[in-house]
Amino acid sequence: MRQSVRRIVPHSRERIFDLVADVERYPEFLPMWQQARVLSGGAEHYRTEQALGIGPARLEFVSETFLERPERIVVVADHAPVRRLRLDWTFTDMGPNRCQVALNMVVEVQSRMLQKLIQAMSGDLVPRLMSSFEARARAMSRSSDPSRSDPTRLETVRATVPVGDGSLPSSVEPARGGLR
Repeated sequence: MRQSVRRIVPHSRERIFDLVADVERYPEFLPMWQQARVLSGGAEHYRTEQALGIGPARLEFVSETFLERPERIVVVADHAPVRRLRLDWTFTDMGPNRCQVALNMVVEVQSRMLQKLIQAMSGDLVPRLMSSFEARARAMSRSSDPSRSDPTRLETVRATVPVGDGSLPSSVEPARGGLR
């Protein structure tokens, strides 16, 4: 299953990057996400154990996330029961508190029955995910401390990640299979 969406949102790319990078909060606001726990990693890469509820089924997997702050986040998994999972997020600055967010997703699982269930249940999943992140950003903006000089700032610790030429270095690959 492949899906893509691109939107311009009224938030800084740093804010949206931080929301997407904060995987442990996904179960609080994303459809289907039941669990997300960072197992290891740091500012440029982390491994996450995740569980998604897809109708009556539960899909559990470990993903690798690569961060190029604030332009790109790539999430990959290729261990059973996932044959191939890739979420490629890009964040393009469009001016003060405005950015273009693009999400390209590929999901293939080893079980044909589960793959058919995913296709049937997830229909417009990527647009729904994007809408959920937009709603989360709005909620975070409303709950921000008004005394802060930057109302788009999240309550997270930020790390500076050097920005390269837009490609991931070959040394940042998942344990098996590499980026596709």
